[in-house]
Amino acid sequence: MAAKYFEEFVEGEEYTTPSRTVSEADIVLFSALSWDNASMHTDEEYAKGQPFGQRIAQGLLVVSMYSGLKQKLGIVDGTTVGFLGMDLKIPGPTVIGDTITANIKVMETRLTSRGDRGTVKSRFQIVNQRGEVCVEGTETLLMQCKPAEDH
Repeated sequence: MAAKYFEEFVEGEEYTTPSRTVSEADIVLFSALSWDNASMHTDEEYAKGQPFGQRIAQGLLVVSMYSGLKQKLGIVDGTTVGFLGMDLKIPGPTVIGDTITANIKVMETRLTSRGDRGTVKSRFQIVNQRGEVCVEGTETLLMQCKPAEDH
């Protein structure tokens, strides 16, 4: 898909991202990058005795993967001015070997007072291959308006 300008987003439209499998390497690399090396993410023996019985991916790793999967759609590539915020819930774990996909629905669009950009608020759900919701929430992006045509 081609990048979309603010005016091209329609409330109610929906998108599904490509999928991606979460690997042990993803968790290890994110642990090193973020310094979030809690035992539930990095210690197999410790994790076996915890409620999920295995290592789980960091919630923010899964959200970061969502950002990349959304980017692969192409709809925000080159037209995003900035990321304004996100509200999250993490109702279930993401484990090594889970394949995640995100479903996105545009909830609200609003032109800014400057008139050359607008906000797009979307709801998203990241689900695994079993259809279980791993992460859900809303995000708001600041998007460029279409450039004025030369007359």
